Amino acid sequence: MRPTASRRDAALRAFLRSRRPRPVGRCAMCALALLAAVTVVAPVSASRLTVPDDSPTIQGALDALPDTVLVRSGRYAESLVLFSRVALLGIPEGPGFERPIVSGMTLGSVPGYVAEFRVRGLEFSGQIRTSCQDGPSQIVLENCRLRGGLLDLFESPDATQLRIKGCQFDQDLVHTDGGLLVDSCVFQGSHLVAGGDDCGLTVKNSEFHGDGTRSAITIMTSELSEATVTGNLMEGYGSGLYLGVFHTLRIEDNVVRDMVGGGIGTGGAARAYILRNRVERCGGQYGIGTDRIDELVLQGNTVANCTGSGMLAMVSSRCAVVDNVVWGCRYYGIHLGEGGASLLEVKNNTSSLNGWTGFQSEVYVSGGRYEFEGNIGFGNGRYGVEWGVTEVTTVRCNDWFGNGLGTVNGLPMSSEDRAVDPQFCGAANGDFRLASTSPLVNPSGCGQVGALGVGCNGTSRLTVLGQNPSRGPVRIEFELAVPAAIEIDVFDLQGRRVATLAQGTWPAGTHAVEWAGRSGSSRLAVGIYVVRYRHPGGEDKRRIVLTP
Repeated sequence: MRPTASRRDAALRAFLRSRRPRPVGRCAMCALALLAAVTVVAPVSASRLTVPDDSPTIQGALDALPDTVLVRSGRYAESLVLFSRVALLGIPEGPGFERPIVSGMTLGSVPGYVAEFRVRGLEFSGQIRTSCQDGPSQIVLENCRLRGGLLDLFESPDATQLRIKGCQFDQDLVHTDGGLLVDSCVFQGSHLVAGGDDCGLTVKNSEFHGDGTRSAITIMTSELSEATVTGNLMEGYGSGLYLGVFHTLRIEDNVVRDMVGGGIGTGGAARAYILRNRVERCGGQYGIGTDRIDELVLQGNTVANCTGSGMLAMVSSRCAVVDNVVWGCRYYGIHLGEGGASLLEVKNNTSSLNGWTGFQSEVYVSGGRYEFEGNIGFGNGRYGVEWGVTEVTTVRCNDWFGNGLGTVNGLPMSSEDRAVDPQFCGAANGDFRLASTSPLVNPSGCGQVGALGVGCNGTSRLTVLGQNPSRGPVRIEFELAVPAAIEIDVFDLQGRRVATLAQGTWPAGTHAVEWAGRSGSSRLAVGIYVVRYRHPGGEDKRRIVLTP
């Protein structure tokens, strides 16, 4: 049962008066250091205090143990210590609100009580640290700027939950155990590093803009318990992300581009689902690489213009490689590396214009199934497919056309395959949809061949031009193949429409509008916004980050 506020506060004061050094480990010493920093515990005078109205310092207000501390804009030369349940909030003061600036902050707890901290709307010039603690903790950071990053040292992983939303990191976020949720944040030249076999990691809807070094998201020395990475943009790092987990890994709907090394890498998971990601212009050995996955699904991804192979999958146990588009890479398009599997499905992939071969298979299946169906290998430098082993149970409905050295190598071409022009809408520009006249549109006995269906007519595309993140106007370009009624709106992350940029019927061609980061006459707060382009046949979305 959670104690009432009065019982909690009385217990806290009694604890602080009676606390004595204990000759035990590092956690106790951290707790003592934390408590030593709290020099005065004033009587509780209000459930809500405002700084500087009710207290000249933030720490003075916190030491009075209110439920909420409100802080007005300004610079506070304080390194705060939070040790009991409290909400610490910057006061919104209109569209031009500037976050209060604080030197730093340490979060800790008192044994026997849930440490619940909510910090919103502040800027920290120094590092935020979590101290070791003896009980469960819930930490929420919202709409903060962390110029010194965050170092999480909590040592009670089963009870620790750290949730961060709408924050900007100028230095690294380092988390060691327990649950971590990062939602709608911006990492500017900084990295997210997680570790610990008790760590459950979720990163979604966030932006990572790199400094050319290390990985945007990576692990420390040990694998995580599980991880989900979805809807993020990562660009300009040494590599995009590399994660190892014990249980389930999901990497979905991310854009990873312009990396010095590889884009997406993972190994060691019981289950990994890598779905609908776009990886572009990455270096290293691969755009997407996997190793030692018991159950692996690679589906709906696009990998383009990488300096190694597009996909490198070291296959084990059960694996499905389905509906992927890989093109313009220097070496192999899709390389199925050495290993054995009990079930391998390679279906409806398009691998085109790669320097070497579209598909390279070195996987053997002993006593199981290997189905290779409905794939396209087009315009590659060597072959459509190269077979390094012969253990494949079904090969049918594939198309091998226009490859430099021929259709297939290592095995005879299947009698159920073909070599016909797929009639892509625009292969040179990365458009691998099929013309309506393509012989690969539902051929008899096969269904659709390749990753994408018919789509040359009525093209509508949205592009954000120029710098993003940006503090100034953002140029937004959209394209129509035929005259059509369209809508272009801007939404915040709560789904509220904040601006309408275009609507009505527009002629065919390429058009552009600008958004200055305003809603009417008001400048909007820094953060992430979504541009939605609705057109006949669908909609397209792009994220825009407003900076101070």
